[in-house]
Amino acid sequence: MTQLPAFFTAVPAISDLPCYIYQNYQMKLRTFLLNTVLVAAVSITGCDKDKDDNGGDSETKTNITAASWKISAATAMGTDILGFVDACYLDNRVTFRDDLTGNVDEQADVCSPTTAGEFTWTLNTAETEMTLSTSLVPGGNNTFKIVSASSTTLVLSQVTTIPPAPVPLEIVVTLTHP
Repeated sequence: MTQLPAFFTAVPAISDLPCYIYQNYQMKLRTFLLNTVLVAAVSITGCDKDKDDNGGDSETKTNITAASWKISAATAMGTDILGFVDACYLDNRVTFRDDLTGNVDEQADVCSPTTAGEFTWTLNTAETEMTLSTSLVPGGNNTFKIVSASSTTLVLSQVTTIPPAPVPLEIVVTLTHP
């Protein structure tokens, strides 16, 4: 009897065909599931919003902590209100440090009571909000929406009631380096 070429011996017999198809299907399904799990694991562990590619701080935090800031503009519902802010707040220098502490340093015009001192601050996970342990704006609260944070300008907003306004208003404060 002549021996069949290797090609023919690798093909299952007709009677074994349903079993062969089922085993082939199972192997493909296992491979697909394994690949799906691996891709999901790599995707989940490969993303970290808080760190950049060099393992350092995020761009937002780096910009906020680059230097001290002072109020350069303030609006309420789009109207300039800088003229209504006490001069003692306008010359304050605010410093945010990498360790999530900060300092308000009063300059020539000192507020009474003083606003100078240390504070702590945090960013939410999405880096869209900043919470401070003190208020930077008279009558304001401690949580600010971060409108933008570049290397030269920090724009923060919050909705608050400032007398004599009877309803809460959106206040936007722009800080720049002194």
